[in-house]
Amino acid sequence: EAAEPKHVLRGLIKRKVLNLRGMWLDDKDLEWFRDAVAAHQGTVQIDEVDLGGNNFTAAGVEGLLGVLSQGFPGCLDGLRRLEVGLATGWKVQGALLGGLQLTWQLQVLSLSGHQMVDHCVASLCSGLESVGAQLHSLDLSSTELGHWSKSGPFCVSRLLATQTKLKTLDLSFNYLMHEALLSLGQVLVATNCVEEIRLAHNPGAGERSNDTTFLRAVGATAHPTGGEIKTGFTFPPMNAFAQFLGRITPLRFVDVRSSGCSHETAFVLANSLVIHFNIETVLLSGNSLGFRGIRALMRLLYLNGYPFGRRMAELQIMGCSLRGVPSSAEASDFAFLDPSGTYSLDLQNPFCRGIADQCLRRWQVLQQKYNTSFTDCFARGFLLDGKSYTPTKDAKNDWTLPQTGTLSFTAAYRLTDAVQDQTPYQTKLMCKEGRALSTEQFDRWLRCFQAVEAEDDTQKLLLEALAVDFQVTAAQLRGIMAASPSTSTAAMELLMDRTRDPAAIFDLVTDGQLPIRMLPVILDEKNVPEYVEQTRQLHYFCGSNPTGHYCLDLEKSVDAILGEHLVAQNCWEIEVMKSQGAVDCSQKGNFQLFRNERFNYNNHDFSADWLKPLLGRWEFDYASSMHPPPSAACISNEAWRLVCLAVEKAAVHDPGFRICALRRVAWRFVISSSQVKVLWRCLPPGIIAADLFTSIFNRVADPELLAPMLLRASGRSSSSSEGFSTPSVRECIDRVGPLRVYAATTIDNLHLTIDFSRHECRVLAELVFRLARKEGWCGLTAVRFYRDPEAPPQLFVPQSWAWEMPVKGVLHVTYVGGGGKSAGFRAELQAKYTCISVHLPSGLSQGKR
Repeated sequence: EAAEPKHVLRGLIKRKVLNLRGMWLDDKDLEWFRDAVAAHQGTVQIDEVDLGGNNFTAAGVEGLLGVLSQGFPGCLDGLRRLEVGLATGWKVQGALLGGLQLTWQLQVLSLSGHQMVDHCVASLCSGLESVGAQLHSLDLSSTELGHWSKSGPFCVSRLLATQTKLKTLDLSFNYLMHEALLSLGQVLVATNCVEEIRLAHNPGAGERSNDTTFLRAVGATAHPTGGEIKTGFTFPPMNAFAQFLGRITPLRFVDVRSSGCSHETAFVLANSLVIHFNIETVLLSGNSLGFRGIRALMRLLYLNGYPFGRRMAELQIMGCSLRGVPSSAEASDFAFLDPSGTYSLDLQNPFCRGIADQCLRRWQVLQQKYNTSFTDCFARGFLLDGKSYTPTKDAKNDWTLPQTGTLSFTAAYRLTDAVQDQTPYQTKLMCKEGRALSTEQFDRWLRCFQAVEAEDDTQKLLLEALAVDFQVTAAQLRGIMAASPSTSTAAMELLMDRTRDPAAIFDLVTDGQLPIRMLPVILDEKNVPEYVEQTRQLHYFCGSNPTGHYCLDLEKSVDAILGEHLVAQNCWEIEVMKSQGAVDCSQKGNFQLFRNERFNYNNHDFSADWLKPLLGRWEFDYASSMHPPPSAACISNEAWRLVCLAVEKAAVHDPGFRICALRRVAWRFVISSSQVKVLWRCLPPGIIAADLFTSIFNRVADPELLAPMLLRASGRSSSSSEGFSTPSVRECIDRVGPLRVYAATTIDNLHLTIDFSRHECRVLAELVFRLARKEGWCGLTAVRFYRDPEAPPQLFVPQSWAWEMPVKGVLHVTYVGGGGKSAGFRAELQAKYTCISVHLPSGLSQGKR
């Protein structure tokens, strides 16, 4: 107060910069500032104004700039930088800069903290456009952009379309949703100049369920019971923006912390930036990415060594685990190790377009490596809304896909160029080799690992992502254990089988103690009977007849060994199926032979990417693809009668041992469906029918006759006096899958239960509907369709279902057709949709598989 105002003003204006940051001034100080300007002598040219950290209102900011313009005419004509951030907690509802004539050539504009309504945003953007301002940096964080309506973000997008020199954009702490982010991404791709993008703390509508103004602005509706918010989109908002990042060439920095990102967003972002050369830093902390999201980021972006010399240096993913959800319980949408399977993708979601893009890129890799043709990989082609479609590339050699519609296709990727040695122990198929980490890649991963707090479950997910895709050396494993002692045991358990020099693991032990799971269990003679009981599944296991139900305790070494063998055999059988052009008859459309999986009593989806835990209860059905050839001779009826008699009269206390013994020797003979009926009648008490059925299913020469025989027998025998009952037959079919039992040539007069949410049931429905279109739609009888269990059933099947089936609901139907009139067509359908070999009468040709 003692100083002269002109001296104070001279001290504030240094090197053409007016710096009032952090002085806690408010509108009352404008009079003092006016006096200082009036007392100052000489001309002033101001290039930068920093008013951050004060309590000015919008009117106060305009008044201060007005005083400068009046006191020093033309002093703001060359203004390049304007920062008007407010003190924390200050609310402004006025029209900031709404009436001020923007005559400056701004380069840096920061209005962080000003909560502007939409007409203020429109006025600001139109003013900047009218004077042709070319900003280098724009900060509109914490301005409630998008809170009032969609017009505010669209005005900003129109402004950005004129900014060809913009380097830094900050729109954090706002209300940007799908349409706003989609418009923003398109504009930034068109200008292709931004190097730094900040969109942190832009969570979705779900976290603003009580903000009626915002919900009305984005056209969202709240569930009446306070449930999920519906905005017309079925994916996280940030998916819409992440898809564009890879097409912004100069981009170096991306910040989307706490922005409602899911594993889908992480996949879209990583797929978009997979070959981006300039990207250096990606901040994703505070998002629920889970194992799938972190794994996609590691594999496609952070540890991807292509293109050579890329600048990727930092990835922040603190607090990105799914709380209370273990990685083993996360369903897999895309299996990186083997993405073979049947896909039906909603192209409105960028995540689904990313999956299709990855499938096409994987084919390109195989084309270069094994000369695999497009038709070899996608034998049935692509269907867009039921019509044939061919993917195309743009000028940059990137795949272009439609933005709407449903894209369907089946992909079969060969892991080898040819299956020359079809033994279950082929090393190349059993061992997941994994990519070796270079020193630079490992150091980068370790920086990301150390940045996460020890109490954060994200550390465990980083270890799992590393274990499933990469190999490490013993020295690198030592570095991981030293970096985080609290997770050293988990690191050892996850990575000890992924080391390139396993013998050196023993050098890591300094206290003379190894983890107990690294050593085999040493048996005591006293425990031999218990050991035999515990190893029953392994002792009676037969690799040539592995179909059956398994319940494995992975903590036991014998069960873990059996699980490893089945995983390896599953990989080998799938490769054989692909080499033979076999149909995908899996339960979930991923070619996998595991069915009805449960882990620790919870439903679980097995995929080629699944990292088998060291502990837990793993229960599943395994349906092998190995069947005897159609020309194989069946065992004689007399010999089979003796086998059935031996099973019935066996002097074994536990009936389960009879099933194990039968499965162990079943590979030696081939039987017919009628002989299965004989065995079924000999069921002794205590034997589960489904266990007996699966033990001999792969040895049946005519599986197409099993379903008619069993279902009709169960219908005649309600008391199961012949060994049949409808529930037990249904369980048998569910164990091996309907596409291995129901055949187009023998499907007449069978009652079918079709759950449209399951892949195999949708394939079966497609077979039945195509048959009905050929032979007559009236053949679909006894129809009951339950879309909602509490609603009355629908009693007819619309013909439109032949090309557009429902996505959920259960259909009960019986098909009655004329099989003799179209035997050739039925044979073609059977070869196209099922795993059952076609036995054609003489004079008929088998359709191309």
